[in-house]
Amino acid sequence: MQNPLSNLRDIHLPESVDWWPPAIGWWILLISIVIVASVIITITVRHHLKNHYRRDALVELTTLTAKYYQDNDLANYLVACNILLKRVAIHAYGKHIVAKLSGVSWRDFLIQKNNQSTQDDYILIAMTDMIYQQDIAEIQQENIYHCVKNWIKNHK
Repeated sequence: MQNPLSNLRDIHLPESVDWWPPAIGWWILLISIVIVASVIITITVRHHLKNHYRRDALVELTTLTAKYYQDNDLANYLVACNILLKRVAIHAYGKHIVAKLSGVSWRDFLIQKNNQSTQDDYILIAMTDMIYQQDIAEIQQENIYHCVKNWIKNHK
């Protein structure tokens, strides 16, 4: 008697599936990832470039503060901080709006554009008013530094 299994043929396996070219879904996914990555990179670079003046102003504020600690002259520090704020404001809002401001209108502009606490508003008021006064011992340098730093970082 013959073995019935000997008449069976071997199993034929299908050909292996190539990995290239990928299906249309993978192409769509790849294109979507590239588009999203480019948009994120573009937004990040624009944001970085747009706020470059803020970083430069903060570096200059640090330099002014170091100079204050050498000279210990609060009057010059107030004037220098006021000039720095004016330059930042001109860059952010335009020369045609900011250049003509002085005194009360400058102080009101700083307060209006301040995006921080009312304590910073009081320091801005004292800072802009004390530029024109002889006795300026009422306000501390650290408060001025933090107020100017906050204004530079957070103005609207």
